[in-house]
Amino acid sequence: MWAPDYVTRARLKDYVSIADPIDDAEGDIAITAASRTVDNHTHRQFGQVAAQARTYTATYDRHLNVWRIVIDDLGDITGLTIQAPGGAITAHNRCTAATP
Repeated sequence: MWAPDYVTRARLKDYVSIADPIDDAEGDIAITAASRTVDNHTHRQFGQVAAQARTYTATYDRHLNVWRIVIDDLGDITGLTIQAPGGAITAHNRCTAATP
């Protein structure tokens, strides 16, 4: 399971002004515990992984009268392109291209 810590020991020690290494092991445990608590509370994991091509299926929401594609969380939409029957939808034209 991919489970990154959301702060480094060095950043935590700098933030709380700790210079000595006496409590480094306890700090590492606290960092991991806090990071997993965030994951559990939000039901997500944060951090960046390598980009990969994925395929998702659109579904029609008849109550909203729109097509919807539920995707994984995105940390950065740079280079995001969605291939659709009407043409590609990019981060720059997504609002106008989303209407059939």
